[in-house]
Amino acid sequence: GSLDTERRMNDKSRISSSLNSLAGICLVAKQLDDAERYIDEALHIRKRLKDSTRIAIQYGMSSEIHHIMGKERQALDDARQAYAIDSARGNTAKVGIRLAQMASAEAKLGRLAQAESHLREAMPIFAKTGNATSLAVCQNQMGEMLNQRGAHEEAADYFRRAAESFAQLRDLYNESRAQRGLYEALKNSNPKQAAIHMGRYASLKDSIYHHDMEQAVSQYKVKYETEKLALQHKRESMAKRVN
Repeated sequence: GSLDTERRMNDKSRISSSLNSLAGICLVAKQLDDAERYIDEALHIRKRLKDSTRIAIQYGMSSEIHHIMGKERQALDDARQAYAIDSARGNTAKVGIRLAQMASAEAKLGRLAQAESHLREAMPIFAKTGNATSLAVCQNQMGEMLNQRGAHEEAADYFRRAAESFAQLRDLYNESRAQRGLYEALKNSNPKQAAIHMGRYASLKDSIYHHDMEQAVSQYKVKYETEKLALQHKRESMAKRVN
């Protein structure tokens, strides 16, 4: 009866969450085809359960995966779907993230005016919710777009704020992006200052190289763990079919 139905629903809900976790692990391990397969399956189940909060989370994950795969139209569509749900639910913190995801895809699709307007909407939300990392990521993106259209002074301002945040957060990769942006923004108006940023960029790149070598080793370990989890998932599905 209804308890059976509920059990089946709970079971499906758990499977969908596990698939979502697997997609996340694969994303970190750069196994993007697997990540895409897992998130598609997770969403397929979740949509049938009509669980809108989780659907939004999974669309967000799907957007990240498609963005990294270079499937920008899909990434944008995923982010819009998540945005619609999070807006309707009044989830401000998540709305900021969805706006930033839309902007990332739009920038890659060359829709710079849309991307810029979504970033300008997202940044005050991150400032208000205290999401320092997302705010600084947006500042980097904003700087890059402003540099592209020759608004170097405004770009430098965004990059300075991003560089400061990422230095505090000890995020080498994103700080290097900000330092590179500062060099580009200042090389014509203030070559002396630009050279300092270029030096900082070079030393960060060096640290990142060493860090990446260590990461590569731990990524092998993650890959091994993922394969173990995927096998377990397969075994459980098989066992369910047998019973």
